[in-house]
Amino acid sequence: MKIVVIEDNKGDIHLIKEALNQTRREINLNIITNGLDAVAYISSQEPKPDLIILDINLPHIDGFRVLETIKKSDYNEVPIAVFTSSDSEKDKKKALSMGASVFSTKPFEAGDYFNTVLSFLSAAGG
Repeated sequence: MKIVVIEDNKGDIHLIKEALNQTRREINLNIITNGLDAVAYISSQEPKPDLIILDINLPHIDGFRVLETIKKSDYNEVPIAVFTSSDSEKDKKKALSMGASVFSTKPFEAGDYFNTVLSFLSAAGG
């Protein structure tokens, strides 16, 4: 399974990796740490991932603009899990209306965090 994580927070990247390591699947993980690099990646025509985990609060270009770029690209059918510190209902509605498969606020407890990340795999059919 190929997963692209677009996240700038090193702590969150570590937790996402740890959660995915709990699966017994072979996962090819690509980490992108800012919106500008994410847009370049999407434009590069890399093979489509099975899942994109996207933060909203990114340097250079925010996650909503990245989501918009994804939806206008060949990646438009890839499931997108928006995983963010925002608990704003406005952000949730916006992300889902723009085509995100799921929107989740990052939990504070490690167990909940891991379970949330693992739930994203079902969005990718896995």
